[in-house]
Amino acid sequence: MQEIVGTHLITICDATKKGARIIDRLIKRNIDNRKAFIEQLEFLSMKEYKSRKKEIEFKLKGYWKRYKLLISVLHKFYTKRQQVVHNITTTVGRNVLARRLSGNTTYTGIVNYCAVGDNNTAAVIGDATLGNETSRKVLSSGTYSSNIAYLETFFDATEAVDTHEEYGFYIDGGAGANTGQLFNRFTATTVKSNVETMNIQSIVTFNDA
Repeated sequence: MQEIVGTHLITICDATKKGARIIDRLIKRNIDNRKAFIEQLEFLSMKEYKSRKKEIEFKLKGYWKRYKLLISVLHKFYTKRQQVVHNITTTVGRNVLARRLSGNTTYTGIVNYCAVGDNNTAAVIGDATLGNETSRKVLSSGTYSSNIAYLETFFDATEAVDTHEEYGFYIDGGAGANTGQLFNRFTATTVKSNVETMNIQSIVTFNDA
């Protein structure tokens, strides 16, 4: 029997220190560069993409490595609190993967948004959206190794200022609330102020139960 297991690390950091603000700017620059690169890929034909596959994967891996380095420094010196939580993978999310495996291209299967909300209702596999989404942001970093996917989204001091109770990652999401296919959902209380950053890391493992 196969299962999809998700572990998530929610990290709140002090954004008032000079060093933290410098790292914050570098993180955002890396995020913007990665986003611009991914947007360029949308204009490639399948033939062009295949011919440049190694180059593309190398560059994406580079963005991920820089992100991880910057985040690790930020967390080492400026972390105020952390939480480790586990998620359920929704039926909707599993359906997308099943479609892709069978050749159906209705959805890309790519997680591209992280959303947060203020509803603390326990997650169930039938969830198709968060209980009450309050903010979302495009994925900041994504990569994989073997059967594990690493997904992360970074909210700076000005973003998602609230008491958060729920979190979820969306496949084929858009800028609007509740758009896309909810891949997973998890709950935990996190208070984020306007002098703090928040990084949500999701480690998704495909393994034997």
